[in-house]
Amino acid sequence: TKSNNADYDGGGICNLASSGVKIAKGNIKYNASPSGNGGGVCFTNGSNECFIYDGSVDGNKALNGGGLYTLNNNTFFKFASGWIAFNRVGSSGYGAGIYHSGKATSYIGFSTNSYGPDITANSSGNAYEYFDGSSSSLSSQRGGGIYNVGVITFSKGKIRSNYAKEGGGVYNASGATFTMDGANAVIGTTATYWGDDNKAIDGAGVHNGGTFTISGGQINDNAANKYQATYDCEGGGIYISGGTVTVSGGSVSSNACGTDATSTTNCGGNIAYSNGTFNFTGGEVNGGYSKGYGNSIYAAKVFTMKGDAHTAYGSDGEIYLASSACINIPSNLTYKSSNTYSETTSIALITPASYANYQSVQVLKGSYVGSNNKKFNVSSNAGTEYVVSSTGYLRGSFDN
Repeated sequence: TKSNNADYDGGGICNLASSGVKIAKGNIKYNASPSGNGGGVCFTNGSNECFIYDGSVDGNKALNGGGLYTLNNNTFFKFASGWIAFNRVGSSGYGAGIYHSGKATSYIGFSTNSYGPDITANSSGNAYEYFDGSSSSLSSQRGGGIYNVGVITFSKGKIRSNYAKEGGGVYNASGATFTMDGANAVIGTTATYWGDDNKAIDGAGVHNGGTFTISGGQINDNAANKYQATYDCEGGGIYISGGTVTVSGGSVSSNACGTDATSTTNCGGNIAYSNGTFNFTGGEVNGGYSKGYGNSIYAAKVFTMKGDAHTAYGSDGEIYLASSACINIPSNLTYKSSNTYSETTSIALITPASYANYQSVQVLKGSYVGSNNKKFNVSSNAGTEYVVSSTGYLRGSFDN
């Protein structure tokens, strides 16, 4: 379907029946639903399945769900391969590429195709113009690639070059579940597709308020920027505003926060943890940059670190702990088999919010602090070196 318009929902296709739709090697493009949802495809009733295999949904527009919109508990999609690209939503719209609210699990990249699908260059409202520099203001939009209120498993493919105010790649809303479990699942950039980062003010890769888990894949090279003095930015890779985020495998690396900002109040190059629950139980979070606090991780609250979880021990692996934050160590931290641990090599660099009365500053807690404290380095301050004691508090390297 091409160049159609609908007064309400479904500019290209609106399916209200209990049957599904299969898109194979076809195109749904340049359709619009200016007053409704689902510029390309809209599913709003019954047990509907939208199956996309080697087809494309591109260049469509709607209030919400510029490319694909699903609503009601039993609606879901299976996106094996193909494109959802260059779609847009309104100035306060959600889900430029996909808006999904079905509670039945939807799947991205479940086929034997070696590359998987591509969700790319979708933009919420005027976000593209804002990050391009041709607009000086930004409306309230969420989910450039995907706005999820339902359940999604992402096993293979790319979510890249999408734009929104919050959640450039994915906005995972309160009550939603999003799981990354495949080695070839990418949010952001790969060596093959360099420069295809997602962009947002908060959570350029992922903005989470629900349940988000990465056990495999990459959230790499996304950029949270503000451009204008009215905005601060947080979380180049992941911004945790609520819910639960678990990093148990894969990588969240080389993301950036505030590279084009004028102030230093920007937080969390790879991950900014403001609220909810954060569990770092495996994988790596490293190589980040923040113009403000926490090149790799900014933590406003206590979070858990265990297993083979690690960041780089240099400045690009920095974990910044706000005044009420520390790291809970419930079991021994271990290196992956490719790494060798010694007392002079750490798995992370900690920067506390303050060094005043440093002996009362706690940076680690939990039952296994005493056997893991030497695995952490501490940023120096005013030429003074610090270490973590066996009880989890700061000590000067000169202390007895």
